[in-house]
Amino acid sequence: MTYFFLQCLAAGSTIMQREIESAALRPLARALIGSLDSLRNMLKDQCLKNINNYSDKVKSALKHFDVISSEFELSYVSAMVPVKTALDYDTQQDVIILFCETVDRAVKEKLLTQEMIDDYDAALMFTLPRLVIVWYVSIFYIY
Repeated sequence: MTYFFLQCLAAGSTIMQREIESAALRPLARALIGSLDSLRNMLKDQCLKNINNYSDKVKSALKHFDVISSEFELSYVSAMVPVKTALDYDTQQDVIILFCETVDRAVKEKLLTQEMIDDYDAALMFTLPRLVIVWYVSIFYIY
């Protein structure tokens, strides 16, 4: 993130034909520029005083800049690529656990062999999702 990029965005430039995302980022870019300018002035004043001891005002400005900067970076990255939420990761983890438990149960009941799993048997790859659904339904809806 460069200062020039922030200034261009705040002035009305768009990010790679993404007008809506650019408009949403514009207020945050302006806030970040303001925070950076304020912080720069405070640090200049601080350098003239005591460079070994930062005032609470400077520390507060640094924290504020850090928050706004992080918020802007997340918003920018989210505008460019899909960003998974914690719920997305939890759902993905639940599916992985369900598949692992299904494979483990199928091996114990001799429906699958370890060799089929190790060789990525094509029949297994087509059968496994169906097996997971049947096992899930039988556990959570029959009992």
